[in-house]
Amino acid sequence: MHVPSLPMREHCHPAILGPDNRAGQERSGNPDKPGTNLSEQGRQLDPMTLTKAQEEEIIATIDQYAMAYRKKDIRAFSTIFSPEISGFGSGADEVIRNHAGLISQIRRDVSQADVHAVEFSDRQIFGDGRVAWVTSKSTMTFSIGGSAKQTLFGRSTMVLKNTGSRWVIAQLHFSLPFGGQSEGQSFPGA
Repeated sequence: MHVPSLPMREHCHPAILGPDNRAGQERSGNPDKPGTNLSEQGRQLDPMTLTKAQEEEIIATIDQYAMAYRKKDIRAFSTIFSPEISGFGSGADEVIRNHAGLISQIRRDVSQADVHAVEFSDRQIFGDGRVAWVTSKSTMTFSIGGSAKQTLFGRSTMVLKNTGSRWVIAQLHFSLPFGGQSEGQSFPGA
């Protein structure tokens, strides 16, 4: 799917829009350093950057989420998710509207299968210190009733909120790539 380029607006944050290549000139991402672009400056000068410690705290929260699945630990799930949690699972009926709905969904998940491993790879973590957003590839290895292990290869997005003492997951989305859509296709059958 082709999305046309839009001209950069002067009031937009350059980290969102990226370099402006009109007339072959790149706009500066830092008004104090004209002529340098964001890729040259790196994330250090971007006000939308988490500290290394914050990234480690976010990864620890995501790891707690994976561990809670393996242990079927409902109490751990309850503490790492925001009271205002919302999101989607991969099933058509898996719509999370609040904390009670999340816990109900988790109870259903762990009652139907033994989860042996949950891994989040190729993580990209961004944020501003108060809120962070994470995308990753996600694998979940499970078995049902002692049967052979199976693995779901999915994708996850999460939004985490800094409460001042810890990070909690405020939005969650797990999805599986659509099987009817071949690589290189933007739409099935295209």
